[in-house]
Amino acid sequence: MQFVTEINFAETAMATFVVVAVAFVVNRLFFKTNHASNVQLVGWKTPGVLLAGIFVVLALLLSVSEVTQFMTLDEAAFGEVLRNPLDRNIASNWAQGASHTANLIWIPITRGLQLISATPATIDSVLKGVHWLLGIGLILGIVGNLTILLPWPFRMRFWFAMALTGVLFLLPVDNVALKTLNYDLISLFGSTLAILLVTRGYVETETRLFWVGLGIAALAAQEKLNASLVLLVLCLVVGALEGAACRLHPVRTAVWSTLKAMTLALVVSLVSFGLAAISLIGDPALNVLIKTLPLFMELLTVWIYAPLRFIFGIGNALADPAVRSWYAWVAAALTFALLPLVAACVVAARSRLVAILEHLTRFSGFVFPTGLVFLAVTGIAGLYLVTPFFAPMVPLDAAMTIGVMNGVQLHFGTHGAAAHRLAAVGFAYGVFIAALPTALLAAACVTAMRLAWRPHPAPFFDVMFAIAVVTPGLLALMNTPTFNRYLNLPILWTVIVMVVRIVDVWMPQLISRKWAWLALPAMMLLMIVEVSPFRPLYAAFRPITVDYPEPDAPALGHLNFSWTGWGEETILAGKLIDEECRDKGALAGVDCAKIGIWSVYNGRWHPRFGSKVHQSGGGPFTGDGWPAGPGTYYVMNRQLIAGGLLAGFPAIAPDFVVRYRGFAMAWVFRGDRLKDAGYQFVWQ
Repeated sequence: MQFVTEINFAETAMATFVVVAVAFVVNRLFFKTNHASNVQLVGWKTPGVLLAGIFVVLALLLSVSEVTQFMTLDEAAFGEVLRNPLDRNIASNWAQGASHTANLIWIPITRGLQLISATPATIDSVLKGVHWLLGIGLILGIVGNLTILLPWPFRMRFWFAMALTGVLFLLPVDNVALKTLNYDLISLFGSTLAILLVTRGYVETETRLFWVGLGIAALAAQEKLNASLVLLVLCLVVGALEGAACRLHPVRTAVWSTLKAMTLALVVSLVSFGLAAISLIGDPALNVLIKTLPLFMELLTVWIYAPLRFIFGIGNALADPAVRSWYAWVAAALTFALLPLVAACVVAARSRLVAILEHLTRFSGFVFPTGLVFLAVTGIAGLYLVTPFFAPMVPLDAAMTIGVMNGVQLHFGTHGAAAHRLAAVGFAYGVFIAALPTALLAAACVTAMRLAWRPHPAPFFDVMFAIAVVTPGLLALMNTPTFNRYLNLPILWTVIVMVVRIVDVWMPQLISRKWAWLALPAMMLLMIVEVSPFRPLYAAFRPITVDYPEPDAPALGHLNFSWTGWGEETILAGKLIDEECRDKGALAGVDCAKIGIWSVYNGRWHPRFGSKVHQSGGGPFTGDGWPAGPGTYYVMNRQLIAGGLLAGFPAIAPDFVVRYRGFAMAWVFRGDRLKDAGYQFVWQ
């Protein structure tokens, strides 16, 4: 429960706002009409509802805790360019086809706070708070739309909403998106919400929901390439559905609706450019934005850059807007020509396709148990049979030359392309399994066994689950990165389907049996216990059943199936030193107020009020002119060595060690001890 005491005033206010807003919306949507009967259906006085509600609030607090008090490496970079009038995150990310939607929020906030002379730490904290609130809003939108879609009794839907909300607040990949200023949040939750809105539009025959969903999908596609593919598929789906619903001219309607859907996406992109231009008036970064205007159609085509880069080896040339422009225009032209044609073919052959789908529906009840068995077997095999490395720190087979990212290449010590591909698939599913909390996975496995015995089709969720299970393998075969952050979309979909299936199968029995209500709160409690040791970011999460080698010291180029550090260790080291210093009154004869930490991986720590120890700096050094007094402590995380940034690790014992459930993730060395040992920061 330490995470509750680590929440500062701003985070407390954020959590309170969410709780009050949710209570208001739930009352308006569910209880305002026929209030007495709905309360009776839910059973507010039952211990199960109260206990589950408590755990949902704890999950919320666990998510919000310390979100405004630290910055990872990427976030520190985002903050610096946002505050720079020459960049404003336009030259560094917008021009590369990412972060177009978030910038519409971040840039005005940053410029507004700079006008009142706010400190960089204040700007960072405000941006992160707004970012977290936006993500929570999208998560609640996902939960709400799923609750509406499910044809269950009121009481089951209410229990489902509580369970899914708690699980999504706790899911590690969700928190990586929620707690970091990056392009994962809107792309991950926005594209998922868009799918649900389009589905609701079909179920409720409400075409307005199609266009709302497409608008949100377009905003998500501007953030990250995986959401671009979702947008393209939704354009096709909306076109085909509207065509199939038209009796007089179905094919013509399908073509027209698909074109309208893609045009809507382009309008969203152009409006985003306009809003960004307005927010940049008076800044030199506006000139950079104008030069990227020819790429406004890129939200429909940016998904193709991953295959071009990792399959065909085009590489970093695509980061240049001028080089990328003709790719985007050719791809956009082909998309506008081919996608309406595909929609027309689907509608023309709809009777045959419906017959095929009806035949396949007979087997859809086996999708969840079969897919889960495949996921578990392949993931466990990957965890125990595959060892990941980074080249060039650990040399690789010369036959594998494609898949380089940020100067390093993931490989597995194999010989030959076929063995590499097989190991890559095992690694991807190992990462997938290692990202799932044990209690949730165990409950899903028990549910799968029940469904294998008594199949119960759920076509929409079966399709979602099948896509989620297949995606890691496909990405691995394309040499694209498959760490947990890059698999967040299929992981999220898998978890959603797991919760749907668990509640669908077991809740009717749990509601009617004495003490059975403990099962759902117990699952949430076990998730809290398992996830909380990996705070504040949870990127390094691993289940209790998984341990990694070399727990006490890093090895050059040696990875594992979880994140090896992103700079969030800075806040943990700072708190550790501050607490130790308070207990002793001083460290190495230095007063606590004069002690500073230096994050070599360039993370940021914004201490809470009352902390004496502070951060004195961050980032790499050149030469030997680094502060070497007893009042400076250097934080070196595992990624510095595993990622090959530092050539060597200090041979002396560290002063402090930051551990996640026994696995060391960062080491803290006092400056004078490093200097006396003759250590040098040698960068590679």
